[in-house]
Amino acid sequence: MEEIRSCSINSSYIEKAEALQERPEFNTLEIKATNLKDCYVLTPKKFGDNRGSLGQIDVEPLKLLGFKGLKKIIKSDNPLKGVIRGMHLQKGFSSQTKVVRCISGKVMDVVIDLREDSETFGQWTGVELTPENDKSLFVPRGFAHGYLAAEDNTSFLYFVDNKYDKASEAGLLYNDKDVNIDWKSILDSYEITSEELNFSDKDKKHPGLYRLKKMEREDAISLRHDIIMGINPNYLNEESQNKLYELEKRISNIDSLLNNKAKKLVMNDYSDSLGEC
Repeated sequence: MEEIRSCSINSSYIEKAEALQERPEFNTLEIKATNLKDCYVLTPKKFGDNRGSLGQIDVEPLKLLGFKGLKKIIKSDNPLKGVIRGMHLQKGFSSQTKVVRCISGKVMDVVIDLREDSETFGQWTGVELTPENDKSLFVPRGFAHGYLAAEDNTSFLYFVDNKYDKASEAGLLYNDKDVNIDWKSILDSYEITSEELNFSDKDKKHPGLYRLKKMEREDAISLRHDIIMGINPNYLNEESQNKLYELEKRISNIDSLLNNKAKKLVMNDYSDSLGEC
């Protein structure tokens, strides 16, 4: 299984990727759109001779996509297939852009767009990453990320553009019904049974999508209060007004999202009650 997705790819995303491909910054890198806005599959163009081949991912094209500079490289090793790590993110101003790739074994890499103001909010995509296909996935800020180790002895690299912040660490339940990732098709394609799945206790306890958004709203309101009252020393500078504006916008977006969800629940209950008459 090379790719699996929750919806089709918007033609405008394909056109944007094609336009980026024409830029000189992408002359050593192939870029392909996914069904999620601002999320791309990257493959280095290889140049070879009798010694082998060479490929590279330059910094400049990553900057054009929103990568703000390398802060950390993380490597995870998975001795056995069936490991699922996810769905992980850092919240708020500590969010990270990631470029991820598999350096041994095989993974199905899965990401979810959690940006409230995005037209692909709540949608997901899965891309198979292997050393042989040499693909990387560009994961924007505001996404949840996770992967399935589809083979034994799978190793995975993350390149991130923001430091780790334990206080901002968050997660989304991997099989949340509101997101509805098609894990059955993914597991079947790799002949992995439910008994072979391996999670951390922490990942089993992540909230669902809308509970996570409520928690993020509470965090944003708390931080807004701290900035206004001058409590948080990290925001006692000229950027405070910009941060406040971003927080107000975020709170408003989450409120709209939660209100729409509540309306849908009411309408579903109403439809169910009509069906019972």
